[in-house]
Amino acid sequence: VLDVFTKFSGKGGFVHYFVLWSDAFSFALGPLPLVFWMRYVGCALFPGNEEKADRWVHLFLGAFFANAALSLLSVAFGWVFYFDGSFVFHRGPIFFAPMLLMIVMVMLTEGFIIANHARIEPRHIFTLHFFFVPPLVCGIMQALNYGSFLSLSGLSFSELIVFVHIQNGNINIDYLTGAFNRRKLDRQMRERIRASSAARTFAAILIDLDNFKLINDRLGHNVGDLALADTVAILRESIRTNDMLARYGGDEFCVVLDGANMAELDTIVKRIGDRLARFNAESDRPYVLSFSMGCRVYDPASGKTALEFQKEIDDLMYKQKRGER
Repeated sequence: VLDVFTKFSGKGGFVHYFVLWSDAFSFALGPLPLVFWMRYVGCALFPGNEEKADRWVHLFLGAFFANAALSLLSVAFGWVFYFDGSFVFHRGPIFFAPMLLMIVMVMLTEGFIIANHARIEPRHIFTLHFFFVPPLVCGIMQALNYGSFLSLSGLSFSELIVFVHIQNGNINIDYLTGAFNRRKLDRQMRERIRASSAARTFAAILIDLDNFKLINDRLGHNVGDLALADTVAILRESIRTNDMLARYGGDEFCVVLDGANMAELDTIVKRIGDRLARFNAESDRPYVLSFSMGCRVYDPASGKTALEFQKEIDDLMYKQKRGER
């Protein structure tokens, strides 16, 4: 709306000041979508523990308010923009400063995504990395071509991509952990069974977070939520990009391994154990995580349904929990 108002023209009177302050607030609010984007990325990468991203959000807010002050003061001092005696818009001596600031914010967000790459759902990797490209390209084109207005169009296009590829698919996502939910797991399991053959099958691992009730009772449900998020992070770092991770229910999770045999299954199970041991050795959390697991390669000749196969790995998991390794 502000961008539209800046296109009005007229010298003196109400229109003059209307356009002047529309330009000022348009420049002032420019970096705000990037603050929201940093917050969105933090929620996506650290569900239930956004504080890790909030440090960057607070830094971005500081940059936003500094830019806002600079833009609004330009009404009087002409630093970012000014209007001459004929009420023609001109770029000020530090016109490019807000754009450089936004480019830095974009790059810092991209660096945050890269640094936490292992936490990203494989299907979301391209979308999160691609988000900054259209507004960055459009912003540079706008800066280099006087009179063009492209940056908001680029931002709108990126938001549309995020909505289509991430938000619209959240019906199958467990909100707390970011893993797939039980509905998606059941459907995927049925599809894998239908597609299984003697030449190619799949495997599944059911993981139970031991003593989760004690964590909730002694440390509180907020800490329990952190334990679930940490569990998902450990599992996500341990599996392959084409494997599926879902929350089976409560403190139980299920990994579906595409095209896996016994050797690959053993490798993944060992990797989970290694990542778990490393987490407990390096973490400063007030708890130690422990998993019980049941796993099996699906045998197409058995003719078992998805429900029967899930019960089989569930029984194996409880055998391990009881010490029957």
